[in-house]
Amino acid sequence: MDLLASLAKFDQNGRNPSQKVGFELPESTVNAYLAYSLSLRPRPGIRSVKVALFPKNQVSIDVEIDFDAIQQWNSWMVPDALRAVLSGPKQIRLNAEFEADNGLLTVTWKDARSPTGILNNVLAGLLQSIGSHQPESYDTTKPLPLPFGLKRIWTEKQLIGGQT
Repeated sequence: MDLLASLAKFDQNGRNPSQKVGFELPESTVNAYLAYSLSLRPRPGIRSVKVALFPKNQVSIDVEIDFDAIQQWNSWMVPDALRAVLSGPKQIRLNAEFEADNGLLTVTWKDARSPTGILNNVLAGLLQSIGSHQPESYDTTKPLPLPFGLKRIWTEKQLIGGQT
């Protein structure tokens, strides 16, 4: 929380280009923050999130998705053949890589695994639907602006770093 407060202060003070802010956070701290954040501000369609950080901007994300909520937004989003399997909360592992440079984040979804055997293209559509229902209305098919004046972020084994 202190790091986010200092980044917000940097952002609010006009982002003096001569002042650089950098950080490195262990995976355990990121996961503790995600759990805390979801308890304070629940996210539509998401029950829990946990990340695993790997070198070279590789990330594995375990997310519990509430498929009943998704079907309420877009009944067509879940194909009829999968409705019996894709109901209620389900745990899904998403593997992705990202590039973050010059203040923009681009995510490439590599694959997804779930106990239900959901196809990657179905999950890509579900992720886009979930993103569009967040307060920030994310579109993961387009570059996303990094917050707080961050110019780049990167991962190493069990570590994420960032820099303004």
